Amino acid sequence: MVAIAHRFADQYVLEPEKSRNLFLVFGTDAGLVSERSRLLLQSYAKLSASPQRTLHFSGDALASDPRVLLDEIHSLGLFDRSAPAIRISLGSRNLVPTLELIAKSAPFEAHVIIEGGPLKRTAPIRSWFEKHNFAVAIECYADQPKDLRRLVEAEFSAAGASIDHDVIELLLNVLGEDRLLSRREIEKLLLYAHGQNNISREHAIEILASHASTKSDELFIDAFKGDPTATISHLYSASARASEVNAIANNMLRIAMAFSHARAQLNGGAGIEATLQNFLRTLNAYSHTQAIAAELNSRSAADTASIVKLFYELIKDTRKSSILTEERISREFIKLAKASEKKPRQF
Repeated sequence: MVAIAHRFADQYVLEPEKSRNLFLVFGTDAGLVSERSRLLLQSYAKLSASPQRTLHFSGDALASDPRVLLDEIHSLGLFDRSAPAIRISLGSRNLVPTLELIAKSAPFEAHVIIEGGPLKRTAPIRSWFEKHNFAVAIECYADQPKDLRRLVEAEFSAAGASIDHDVIELLLNVLGEDRLLSRREIEKLLLYAHGQNNISREHAIEILASHASTKSDELFIDAFKGDPTATISHLYSASARASEVNAIANNMLRIAMAFSHARAQLNGGAGIEATLQNFLRTLNAYSHTQAIAAELNSRSAADTASIVKLFYELIKDTRKSSILTEERISREFIKLAKASEKKPRQF
């Protein structure tokens, strides 16, 4: 087996070995798995004299009928006599018997890519790949800051735009869980600033904070900081849109749970910087990092747990009866902000 570590994989899929036909592309980053599979096929298409047909199969379906794959990898195009490219989505069923069947039929010209999620080294399909020298396993894990920096710089360079150092740092805080989602956020920022050669921090904050959930994020900070005036302003803005207050309440529960989890991590000995970065991936209020850090440091675990309970009970009650839902939710937010305004802080 050829095992391509995550840090070498981007280069490998652009320049794969001609002699390899079977690939396992797997890892925790589903977007990156999809991207590297696509780039791998594009690379082989460039090496081929004829365009490849791309076929898609479910791993579970092929596990039920292995001969379907066997027939396809040995099929040739009717006119150009080219072999197909085959992408297989790994399912819950064991695909090893199917792989055994096609291994016995080697050599073949088709390129087969199996796309999977996180796989332990003891997983049957990884173990199988280790035994065959025509097979390649490619790791796809969440991008690290240096990977994201390279991605951001490459995308902006390709678009002919420059980006300030502090904007890159801002993007590094909110990108990274999924390669395709990271690309979409970068594309959205480039589209928003279309026609401008330099992307400023203001551009980034405006576009990244434009999601609907950001209203919840800003409201969360205002209420937790103890700012009743700003809390009322956000609620008034939301009340102009039907059902948005309900959506905010649901999102507030999600945020409160993440906040409580972050506080528990600090109690368990985690560092404030690492905990803050993890939480920022959940919260979209990018311009309030210092305020969030202060709240994480100052609130007790019992305090954050009580906030989670408040929103849980609020949502449960309003689902039972929609009467005065908007008024009650608004009242609870204001009460929280006023209580936070007077509350003595605890570490």
